[in-house]
Amino acid sequence: MAQLDVLICGAGIAGPTLALLLSRLGPKCNITVLERATEVRATGQQVDLRRFGLTIMERLGLLDDLRDICVDETGVAFVDANNKVKAKFPVEVGKKTQSVSSEFEILRGKWAALLYEKTKDLPNVRYVFGNQVKNIEQRDNKACVHFEHERPSEWYDLVVAADGQRSRTRQIAWTRDNIEPPLPFKPLDCYIGLYSLPIVDSDVRTTKTGMARIYHAPGRRCILTRPDNRGKKMCSVNLMIVIPPSETSSSAGNSEPDPGDESVQQSNRRRLEAAVKDYANVPAQKALFRDLFKDVGWEVDRLLKGLETSEDFYLQDLSQVKLKPDTEPPHLAWSRGRVVCLGDAGYCPTAMTGMGTTLAIVGAYVLAGELAKGLASTNATDKGVLTALAKYEEVFKSYVDSGQKLAPGVPKVANPETVWGVWVLRSIVSFVSKTGLASVFGMLAASLGTETEKFPDYEELGLMS
Repeated sequence: MAQLDVLICGAGIAGPTLALLLSRLGPKCNITVLERATEVRATGQQVDLRRFGLTIMERLGLLDDLRDICVDETGVAFVDANNKVKAKFPVEVGKKTQSVSSEFEILRGKWAALLYEKTKDLPNVRYVFGNQVKNIEQRDNKACVHFEHERPSEWYDLVVAADGQRSRTRQIAWTRDNIEPPLPFKPLDCYIGLYSLPIVDSDVRTTKTGMARIYHAPGRRCILTRPDNRGKKMCSVNLMIVIPPSETSSSAGNSEPDPGDESVQQSNRRRLEAAVKDYANVPAQKALFRDLFKDVGWEVDRLLKGLETSEDFYLQDLSQVKLKPDTEPPHLAWSRGRVVCLGDAGYCPTAMTGMGTTLAIVGAYVLAGELAKGLASTNATDKGVLTALAKYEEVFKSYVDSGQKLAPGVPKVANPETVWGVWVLRSIVSFVSKTGLASVFGMLAASLGTETEKFPDYEELGLMS
């Protein structure tokens, strides 16, 4: 096997999973994981694991470790303003068709910490914290990486952008002639404020059995509360609002809008877009969400009070990443020369699909496998890497396309604009829950449709089925 030096940008879930897989190639593969934070980030929303991602984690011997850090979520309950349960969708443990909640629901920070512990002492893996890529020069079949902070430039055979949906590494590598490309986003017109707060009695009625709660309000607003396993004392909160570009009527956050003014929803949309751009101004983001959700009823007073004191709030606009093929040979979408995208950086499906982490893990498996296979067949590293990048996209593209598919009506129809629409939605989910059609609802929530997809058994990784 030819020598391979790899730089992985991002120490979340996708990057360390790839590092763990590549480490199996032995001393001829040297892996550096670069993270701009000064340590592994403990924050982040709840993520889940499905389908072939489970198979990979099992082959890596991590399934029991993941079970140990799963949150206590056994399903999802739809509730009304009086906290009355209108429908329940329990987790379908051990079944291929999973429900709205996965059997493996894990806080992102705990999963990232687990992967770090499993990789940090490996002889061919090193971590560099508190730094990031400043520039990348590609020449002589290698990538010369210049760093933002004091560190000598280094040469790599491959640079992996695993630094998330708004990947800095991707933007640097995709820039040509000093012209930065537009962000490759397909917006879902959905904005979410995420944070955590202490559990109270009303949570315990459901969280003592692990049920998350979903509450819908007019104005396409939705609140999701979920248990977590930080001492069994906290729950996470998602405040979600959907604002399609053509929406012209709503009173969300505005009790007495002036009929002569522009659409209230479009005004709110611009406020949210501005808040996303001003990402460091958390107090302003909190104030905006207080205004947008102050009149939804249910437990909003307690939730907004918790929002005020939360220390882990962050705002997210949901957009899928859709990279287009390069105009230059070899016309690949996910790579430019010696830089390749992995996980959300290359094909973020958004939390609406429940497939983001699974795509990242399966993508890491395919990329590592194709690199191992390509390099085993040649002593020329450059040829082996380029062949592997083309095969990575060829093998994995259809799985990504399927994983990015949204269930019908998501997110607009699933978040009604009117009181009548909310009543209809609750009636539908109640019917599905009570008539034994919950498994069908679960298939829509999983939004995968690739149950029959087969991936190669990469002998070079030593993870045979």
